[in-house]
Formats: sequence, structure tokens, C-alpha cells
Amino acid sequence: MTYMTARRDKRVRKIIVCSGVSDLVATFNEREDGMKETLVRCIGGTPEEMPEEYEKRSAVCWADEIKIPVLIIHSKGDKRARFETQAQAIYDKLKDSIDCTFITYEDDMHGFHLDQDPAVIREWLETH
Repeated sequence: MTYMTARRDKRVRKIIVCSGVSDLVATFNEREDGMKETLVRCIGGTPEEMPEEYEKRSAVCWADEIKIPVLIIHSKGDKRARFETQAQAIYDKLKDSIDCTFITYEDDMHGFHLDQDPAVIREWLETH
């Protein structure tokens, strides 16, 4: 939703994404914990049945439409939002066209690192 907001709302001047999903098809294919059923229920079908709906919700498909600074924070061992197909994939699409900062951790945390992220975010906000 953060990426979608950055794409659509011109009032937004920068975004921070922590452990975010940028490719919903990859999420559907990678998760084995009931997320597939949730996505089918919320979206109305599978990626094969409704590819346009998954694309609309996948920032990797329209990353070129994001024109503001982005801070991405993600753990390499995150099992809910896989590092390679979510954070790394969107960073690779953004890094050459906008101001995109990528902070990674070597652990498996999904979410904020309360001992580190507030300072990282504060510093990034102050410089952007």
C-alpha cells in the first residue's frame, strides 16, 4: 500500500517501507502458511486467474512510476516477505532512477528492529 500511495498521491514526498511486499505473485507462490487462501479471498482468484489484479498490487510491475525518495528496510532471512523477491527486486528496479536507500539486516526479523530502525529512519528523514 505504501508503494501504491507513492505512485498515486502527489502529496506524498517520500516513503519508508519495512519488510514490505513488492511482488504479490511471488508472495502467492512462496508462502505456505495460509497466505494463498487469504490472497484468493481478498483479490478474488489466483495470479493465473486474475493476473491484472496481482499486477496492480505489485510495485515491481510499475516501479518506474515511483518518483520520490524511498527507504527500504528488510531482513535477509525474512520468511514472510522474502528478501530476494520483495526488497531486492524492487530496489533493483528503483536504484538507478530515484534516490533509494536500502538497509539490510542479516537476521530473519519481519518488521521493525526497535533497537536500530528508529535512529536509521530519523537520520534518513532528516537528510531527505
